Amino acid sequence: HVDALRDRFGETVLIGRRLGANVNYLQIARSGQQLQFYVQQFTRRPLCISASGRALLSTLDDAQVLKIARRTIHYATSDAERFDEAVLLSVVREIRRTGISETDERLGGESDLLAIATLIPSGQGDEPFSLCIAGPKERVQRRREEIVATLRDWAKGRFAAN
Repeated sequence: HVDALRDRFGETVLIGRRLGANVNYLQIARSGQQLQFYVQQFTRRPLCISASGRALLSTLDDAQVLKIARRTIHYATSDAERFDEAVLLSVVREIRRTGISETDERLGGESDLLAIATLIPSGQGDEPFSLCIAGPKERVQRRREEIVATLRDWAKGRFAAN
């Protein structure tokens, strides 16, 4: 199914799962375009600074989100991993409301890339997965509404390849 999404939008598609304070990218369908979002399978990124990670954070309560945020900031190895906890909490609350997580420059987002993610159903009682479509900002922004609608369909289990 991730290949169908990649083919439809021409962008990299990632499936992620929470691993501690990180998102671990388990499955990746890479864009075939010269300019693309590139990450290797099993790469880990802090939950707080990636669209996929923040989608996963939205399943936790505020206290758990803050605990992970403080850990990320404490062990930060780059400026991208330093952010305002209050901004993160506000963003996570918005994700809970809308079901959509996007690159956010206030939280370590890269200005030339845009990632849009949501939660997708997993087995009953299992931790959720995130589904993300990512690529150069200009290309993804042009199709943002269609991407968001498709991700919402996936989240509801109603995906159709066309």
